[in-house]
Amino acid sequence: MKQLIYASIAYETVGFNTVKGILNTAHEMNFNNAITGMLVYNGEYFLQCIEGSEENVNTLFENIKKELE
Repeated sequence: MKQLIYASIAYETVGFNTVKGILNTAHEMNFNNAITGMLVYNGEYFLQCIEGSEENVNTLFENIKKELE
């Protein structure tokens, strides 16, 4: 198993329904990619800790980097 922890910032206040949608999407994507983890939102930052096979975690990390470019 491999772990990855990353944080991202919300550039505007995110409402409850938006956070709920993000959590549901993250859960579905992680489930489909055999990744488990935790996503926390404190009103400004999202912090996610994910765990899975090295290949799956590396693939997710590459996808995250592409979104940031």
